[in-house]
Amino acid sequence: MPARQPTFAKFGPQKRENYLQVLREGARRGEAAKGVGVSAELVRQYRHRFPDFDGQALEAEEMANELVEGALFRSAVNGNVVACQVWLYNRKPEMWADRRNTRHAEEAEGPIDIVRMTSDEQMELLREARDEADRRLRVVDGVR
Repeated sequence: MPARQPTFAKFGPQKRENYLQVLREGARRGEAAKGVGVSAELVRQYRHRFPDFDGQALEAEEMANELVEGALFRSAVNGNVVACQVWLYNRKPEMWADRRNTRHAEEAEGPIDIVRMTSDEQMELLREARDEADRRLRVVDGVR
């Protein structure tokens, strides 16, 4: 038996327009579908089948993003330091990237491995480093 074709009767012109309006207001796709009384899967299939509508939905989502960008900009101009940082980090990352937590291995020739350790493992590593430092100091002082 062939796969059943979706019926889009539940997603008529009024519901489609309402869906786009809810997206313009900032709702996520699933939330917008639920808000107009259809499933997110039905909308996904409709968007896939009708590229023009998909383009309208993408445009509606972009309109919501632009509202947030405008609010962020106004907040930054009014002195909100966090808004300034977010704006600059995203608009000019090469100049304003947050580098506080960036570390690079000296002369690394490959990927940097991230190792997760328990606090006991960390303490053991610190003890080993301390013992090695003590050993080196004894050698320098002439005490073996």
